[in-house]
Amino acid sequence: ALYDSWSVVYIKADDMSYPYHDDEIEGLHNAIVNSGRPAALSLSPGATPIDKIDHLRQNANLWRISPDFWDDWRFLYRQFELSKQWQGLYTPGHWPDADMLPLGKLRKTSPDDYVCDTMGLTKEECTDEYSRFSDIEKKTLMSFWCIQRSPLMFGGHLPETDEYTFKLITTAEALMVNQASENNHEIYRVNDSIAWAADVPKSKDKYVAVFNTSDDETFEVSVGWDAIGVTGKCVVRDLWTGQDLGEFPSMFSAELPPHGSGLYRVSMK
Repeated sequence: ALYDSWSVVYIKADDMSYPYHDDEIEGLHNAIVNSGRPAALSLSPGATPIDKIDHLRQNANLWRISPDFWDDWRFLYRQFELSKQWQGLYTPGHWPDADMLPLGKLRKTSPDDYVCDTMGLTKEECTDEYSRFSDIEKKTLMSFWCIQRSPLMFGGHLPETDEYTFKLITTAEALMVNQASENNHEIYRVNDSIAWAADVPKSKDKYVAVFNTSDDETFEVSVGWDAIGVTGKCVVRDLWTGQDLGEFPSMFSAELPPHGSGLYRVSMK
């Protein structure tokens, strides 16, 4: 009743998912339903047990797939495997949540102990600073959150957002992958190469994301048309730059730097 009186439409409930509190989650869900005001229910932190998927679909709108996620490559690397475990299990309105986007100006007042301990820093070292992700890693973060359709919640202090980050969070063609795509799944993971794909609704086009998770090697990551269900010559469009890259007869390869990525739309001629 109190939340209803405040016109709350989004509730993030901490300490619900790990360990998993069935009764409390149901109780909060029922309270929202009985209030008569629609509100999204987010469960945190993770990792949420996958075997609770039916209960989650009945009682929550999003749930964390990992512990707190911060601006350190180790955490981003971990999300590739955790997200793969949830592919095909989400439905509209019920989403695995890879956590907020730690971009822009972070930890304005101070971090919590978890941040300091996991990043190996003092509170002074990571208070009121810009994201420790490189620009290459920021793009990889956004590309992966888009192709796997994780909810997008900005974790920085928006008025101090740097120009590069602002461009990433406002590039419409890339965001459309997150907001409107289907059948999102990993195509393959071989050594440090990862590729994901998704369907473009009401179209034969495909979305493709490629990643280089190596710490020190630059190499090509390729996707063959047979792996994504298209044939013949296809036009590949870079969704971050908005540029068509040309026609390709049977596959597309992108040369990626360490921790690099690419996000594309593939259209049959």
